[in-house]
Amino acid sequence: VSLALGQFFTDRIVKQQPESVIDLLTSIARLDPVHPDLCRALAGLEAPVAELLRLADLTPLLIRVEGDEWLRLNPAARHLLGAMQAAWPDARRREIARAAAQWYAAHGLYQEAANQARLAGEAEAALDMAERAMREMTVQGRTAEVLDWVDRMAAEDIEKRPAVWLPAAWAAMNSLRTPQVEPLLRRV
Repeated sequence: VSLALGQFFTDRIVKQQPESVIDLLTSIARLDPVHPDLCRALAGLEAPVAELLRLADLTPLLIRVEGDEWLRLNPAARHLLGAMQAAWPDARRREIARAAAQWYAAHGLYQEAANQARLAGEAEAALDMAERAMREMTVQGRTAEVLDWVDRMAAEDIEKRPAVWLPAAWAAMNSLRTPQVEPLLRRV
């Protein structure tokens, strides 16, 4: 991220916001995508969600996803806000990730839930959510993400998760990791 762009976001947009908005923006730094209801789940019903939607309409900080209520942080803003969040206590960052994982899972967004559970330090929950997301990731052609999860998994975790076998074999085959394919297919 360019220093000039980061400075622009800091000086012209982020620092100009009320403290409650800065806190919410910092809270969502590691979330993608972001929904107003997720923000309310993290920060309470009084969360300044309307301000986030206003920022999405008026600044490059947040990007609306196809005109819907879903938002994504601009990558430069994500980097800046992530650095701000890194200064927060670990317990607070883990609690945000834990709450986000629960919200994403309740809304069927298992890949996002898995990522947040991992950030919360909940390895088993992360693997459970990743397992639930594997088929969808495979159908969507997200081979690198499947392999990323499989590479993080211990052999015994793969062995006890049958829903991982076929997506892992497919991803390995598509990535020319042929030695990995046959052992996975034998399990299917």
